[in-house]
Amino acid sequence: MRPLKFVSFSGLSFLSKNIKFWTRSKDSHTAVIDYEKGYLIEAWGSLPHIHWRYSDFSAHTPGTPYEIWELKVKDEQYEKAMHFYRWLADRKFPYNYLGVVGFVLPFFTSNGGFFCSEGCWEGLVFAGIAPKDIPGWKVSPDRFKDQIKLLGAELVERGKT
Repeated sequence: MRPLKFVSFSGLSFLSKNIKFWTRSKDSHTAVIDYEKGYLIEAWGSLPHIHWRYSDFSAHTPGTPYEIWELKVKDEQYEKAMHFYRWLADRKFPYNYLGVVGFVLPFFTSNGGFFCSEGCWEGLVFAGIAPKDIPGWKVSPDRFKDQIKLLGAELVERGKT
């Protein structure tokens, strides 16, 4: 068994506040923590240039509250999930702007990319950890956290950037 680690941010920036509004979430952002490599993997950037990339906590607004969640999975599931997340970052996979709008206007689902919690969820589905019957574009940052708790994730740290 190995721990997959995710961080949920309750952002303070204008963009974060808008994401919280659109997704009706307390949290504004979700990322994968790759402790082996020493960075975050996340859909991040400045409008309009948001895409999946490698990053770190210092990229976030100072004082942003965060929680780190740990989900213990089988070794092969860990490898598959991390392969998926690294693939997103290596290819600078695009951000799904329409998917975020889809939380309010449900006929918008995707522009071909993944928003933060959507990509984190799809990695778990890809690795056979999460159920396929929940579409990633319906997984807000709060719903992601709720779903991984149902899968057995535990809160391991709270802090501020």
